[in-house]
Amino acid sequence: MICVETIGKIRRWHRVNKLSVSEIARRLSASRNTIAKYLDSEVTKPKYKTRPKRLPVIGAWVVKLEAMLTADAARPRKEQRTAQRLLDGLVEEGFTGSYPTVQRFVKAWHEERRHSPGTVFIPQSFAPGEAYQFDWSYEMVDLGGRPTPVKVAHLRLCHSPPADFTRFIPAAAQVRPRPSCVR
Repeated sequence: MICVETIGKIRRWHRVNKLSVSEIARRLSASRNTIAKYLDSEVTKPKYKTRPKRLPVIGAWVVKLEAMLTADAARPRKEQRTAQRLLDGLVEEGFTGSYPTVQRFVKAWHEERRHSPGTVFIPQSFAPGEAYQFDWSYEMVDLGGRPTPVKVAHLRLCHSPPADFTRFIPAAAQVRPRPSCVR
């Protein structure tokens, strides 16, 4: 496998040391085509094509294997079957595939379950006076027989049990500020 360091070495040997493509290929035990590819292009990182593994043999057995894996997921870790034991169970029922086929499927199944979103509950705890929630709202209330808009202040202390403290203010302009000191 050719890494970035080797690509740099190929270019240095060819451009600075004036070695031929054949000599570089001999020193690195690589093909001349590979050496020429990295000399001609400005590629600094090799790209390898991987084809996805097909599942023709296991195709008919996917439902059975998923059922076995789902049943094992409910068991304690020590009692869950390995890929080899799952293969043995499938072979008894007529499966003709190989161990790597089952192993790839089991690995993909576990990986899919590991990255699937689940439900998580993170309890929050706050020290007294550390956090609170505050908000304003406008409500219509019946004051003296007529509907009146009021401004409502909502306060919830996060340390306390769920209890809201509310203060109704008839109109923000009508509230007189209290003097900061009495004379």
